[in-house]
Amino acid sequence: MNEEKSKKMLAVMIEKQKAYDQAVLEKMGMSKPPKMENIVLALIDEMGELNHELKSDWCYWKKSQKQKDKIAIGEELADVWHFALSLICYTGCDKYVLKKIQFDGSLTNRKDLPISFYETRILDKAETIRRYFDMSVVCVYIQNSAYLMIAHLIDFSARLGYDFDKVYIEYWRKNEKNWDRVRGNY
Repeated sequence: MNEEKSKKMLAVMIEKQKAYDQAVLEKMGMSKPPKMENIVLALIDEMGELNHELKSDWCYWKKSQKQKDKIAIGEELADVWHFALSLICYTGCDKYVLKKIQFDGSLTNRKDLPISFYETRILDKAETIRRYFDMSVVCVYIQNSAYLMIAHLIDFSARLGYDFDKVYIEYWRKNEKNWDRVRGNY
């Protein structure tokens, strides 16, 4: 995979997402961005819809499961990407993610991923309090979380059979559909 090409495609997706999000805000008469928790809930909802499209892979107790629909899977994956990109844009982490992200394969082979916030060593109370109130640490945590989310989404997409070229195509298709909805009365 061409690292530079993939980063350029991600940059285009981020810019398209910013423009789309702004159009939605204007159409809905919103003067400020939605609450982050609402974007997270939308992301979780879309992940659930994608999971439902993949149900034939994991639903072992039902024989009458419908077969996978590759078009629906691609569309739901694009929806997940839309809300993930909205989240990194609204949190101001888009430039950080673009700078740090790598398209070099599976996460299991990555040595650049930071240790999870939850996997850190047990801290004494003073250290915990200092870290909790240190805004620079909070900002780094948010940036690393955004980066990890996109890194995991790249890996997850690949595991579904969508290299970043395919992700880009699916995102582009769904973005056009979303723009039609903004122009209409969705």
